[in-house]
Amino acid sequence: MPVQILSIYLSHIRGFSDASLDLQKNSLVLVGENNAGKSAALIILDWIFNRAEVLSTKPELKQRSNDWEILSPARQVGKKARRIALGIRFKDGRTGRKYGSDNKKEVILRFDMKKSRELIVAKLGDPKRSETLESDPRAIDLLKLLQKTFHFEHITAYREVGSNIFSESLKQVIDTKLTELAIHDTQAGAPLPYRKFSIAADNLVSETTKHLQPLLDEMANSITDGLVHKAAPKIDVDKGKLAKWLASNTSLKLVTGLHDEDMVDAKEVGSGLQSSLDLALRNSLIDEGKKIIVAIDEPEAFLHPSAQRSFAREILTKTSPARHKKIITTHSPIIVEEAEYKDIVVAADQKFYSPNTEALPRNDINTLFLCGQGAEMMFASSILFVEGESDRLFFEMLRRRLALKDDTGQLDKAYVVAVGGKTSFAPWMRLLNSYTDQGGNKHFHWVAVGDGDASTDMKQALENAGYELKQDFLDISNATHRAYVEKEIENWHTNIYNLNNLAKSHKNPIRLLSGDLEYAALNNITAHTYNLIKENFNDFYGNNKEDLINWLGSKGITGDAVNNGAKQPWRRLKIAELLAIPRLDSSIKSVLREWLSPFDLPNAVIKNIRET
Repeated sequence: MPVQILSIYLSHIRGFSDASLDLQKNSLVLVGENNAGKSAALIILDWIFNRAEVLSTKPELKQRSNDWEILSPARQVGKKARRIALGIRFKDGRTGRKYGSDNKKEVILRFDMKKSRELIVAKLGDPKRSETLESDPRAIDLLKLLQKTFHFEHITAYREVGSNIFSESLKQVIDTKLTELAIHDTQAGAPLPYRKFSIAADNLVSETTKHLQPLLDEMANSITDGLVHKAAPKIDVDKGKLAKWLASNTSLKLVTGLHDEDMVDAKEVGSGLQSSLDLALRNSLIDEGKKIIVAIDEPEAFLHPSAQRSFAREILTKTSPARHKKIITTHSPIIVEEAEYKDIVVAADQKFYSPNTEALPRNDINTLFLCGQGAEMMFASSILFVEGESDRLFFEMLRRRLALKDDTGQLDKAYVVAVGGKTSFAPWMRLLNSYTDQGGNKHFHWVAVGDGDASTDMKQALENAGYELKQDFLDISNATHRAYVEKEIENWHTNIYNLNNLAKSHKNPIRLLSGDLEYAALNNITAHTYNLIKENFNDFYGNNKEDLINWLGSKGITGDAVNNGAKQPWRRLKIAELLAIPRLDSSIKSVLREWLSPFDLPNAVIKNIRET
């Protein structure tokens, strides 16, 4: 029967307070920090398709206790409703109406948790105040239908070599296969493998009888007075139990390279290979008559980067999209690179942030952006967009130095992306802003920084990204550009300062550097810092910081860049390493404060970037 799973909604279940995950795509890649809800979503889906039993219509019957361990939230929620809801669509209108669908043939299958009674009831549609504590028989019937229609395979992450998880999975698969081999319901038309297994079992009985018979003959003859004339063994073999015994005593040996030609036990190989083996084993059990959902937790664990790429490509692109739905949780930028933008969902704080439909026409472009720096960006809590590689290295070094003063580890969640020039910010802005939860709330915090000559480019980028700019911001942006063009250097720097203050007050996530990176970095340095930098640049022969700024190609002093400047990115990295952070230019500090604003920073960091 044509049926489609549209979404799952979670309310006060396993730490989720109010979250919705779109399940319509054939591939779904969930990224996010630990404890963000990625694996919990798979566990709940596994419960629905594989563990949820037919729910009683009698409220006095309690649910199994292990269901509460699976579904109960990590925090107390008082009297708030605990609920799981699946959005389902039928192509057949008559079937949809049977389960109370609307004109769109969509149905809601709902599981309400009653903790005080340890009861789970199944309902259809949205909750109503007048509802009883009894399951709707139609909801129970729909649950049976889903479990019959869908084959859901959940492959968990293996945390260590020697784990028994894979061994148990192997035994389960072998047990299923051997049981199918050993048990045949009808005598006629038995398949050849069954007949061979049956013959092998009979041979085992025959051989055992042959070896036991002399012992029993001797026993019978030793009894006086002819009390026993003959003895023979009677061996009853339950072929099903024999299959289970074989499965329980079966392990898997592997050769993975020249280093283990003598073969090693499968549970001794790496976690990532165990995940791959598990997936291959479980695929052998899939009922070809069912729709297939394969959910894999962190397949990259202990896999070499090239193996991660191959595994992700195998799962996300080679598997038949018409037959399989794939859900992957990951911490790996490499797997993100192999996925498509439209399939990547961010899990954060027990919510799911998906790309909105307006951004999907840019799927191919955004997929390309989500490679390299873009892939790593998806795991960050705050992102800084800069023009080029020199800027990226400069701010990344400042972040690393500040992170040494942060024992909470928060600053490791800040990331820098070089967009490729002052006219290239808008696509990145739109990409990050496209990720929202079901309430339209944006997930990513970001700020974009450009040189002082980029005021109109940054203004245009904000407008292209959908921001409504106030007139005073537009006016100061134009005045900044005009001062730069007319080489009114003092007015230019003053306008940059004022523009940054307006951007902050209007919550426009852009900043301009005073002049450019070189000028902003070096304009306030002391003689000591100047000498340190000169010692590290033995090809610089100037006499003061102004000579150094010009030698580096800055346009901050005259408004004109020096064409023969020392523009190598590594020099900016070294400068960031040697600078005294508290003496940084106000424009750089403004960037750092905005970039790091999502974090609860310790005083040791705050005093370094405090506005002076």
